[in-house]
Amino acid sequence: MIVAAISIGAITLIFNTTSTENQPNMIEQTEFSLEEIATIQENKDLQESEPVTTSKLESKQTPTQLRAAIIDQVHNDLPNFKFQADAQRMLEDAGYKVDLYTTDEITVDFYKNLPSMNYHFILIRSHGGEDLNYEYPTRLFTGEKYSKEKYTTEQIYRHVGYGLPIYLEEYKELKESGQDVLDHSYFTISAKMVEDGMVGTFPDSIIIVGGCQSARSHDLMWSLIKRGASQVLGWDATIESKDNDRAMIWLLEEILVKEVPLYDAVAEINKELIPDFEYHNILKLFNAV
Repeated sequence: MIVAAISIGAITLIFNTTSTENQPNMIEQTEFSLEEIATIQENKDLQESEPVTTSKLESKQTPTQLRAAIIDQVHNDLPNFKFQADAQRMLEDAGYKVDLYTTDEITVDFYKNLPSMNYHFILIRSHGGEDLNYEYPTRLFTGEKYSKEKYTTEQIYRHVGYGLPIYLEEYKELKESGQDVLDHSYFTISAKMVEDGMVGTFPDSIIIVGGCQSARSHDLMWSLIKRGASQVLGWDATIESKDNDRAMIWLLEEILVKEVPLYDAVAEINKELIPDFEYHNILKLFNAV
């Protein structure tokens, strides 16, 4: 994936030197002027994020009930109803109460409140990418359209940025057509948000992050562990949606249906499935100490 440092404000697009034209998703960060930052700080109380008021959060189940979330951020672009149905069925058969979230529901505020929603198992199907110009390079896409005027404090502190879920050639065509890049961009969240901006803690959750390069730099993985997750999985490189979906369903069947230990299931995927993938990859597993 191409990760660019497109920040809010004066937009500087810095391409990751390790990127190739086969890598999808432009990741960027807006830069604010000192005057803009001063104004934002003076009005900080007015910049607070809106609380999440979805019925799923309001109707939180009892703490003793196992709960799972399927977060399908790419649903609008790459719908896979069979993936959703199979994942939900296996989780429910394993005793989880399952909530499904699709693209339009996956906002910055949704992610900010995710730890407090008491999910013990979280399966994320998402666009992702990296910006190696920053200390916290890994980014996950939301389904929320980008606006410089929203989440300004979070943008200044690099909790969020923005990106385009497109390939480099598509990005060049977009620029050459004279269209505004921001009109096609979505908010992204960083590991910095997980560490400093999220609300609550995960209840020893298992979190599978099925997005490009979600585990290459390790920052997002360890941030989720610090936030309370017990085990986190992600991809080391670019992953095609069809390959990700196949691997995730395989993984769920192994650990939920066949009750194979997670470590062994991950090893099996890396041995049996990776050779058939469009891109060479590794599914990485991170454990809380």
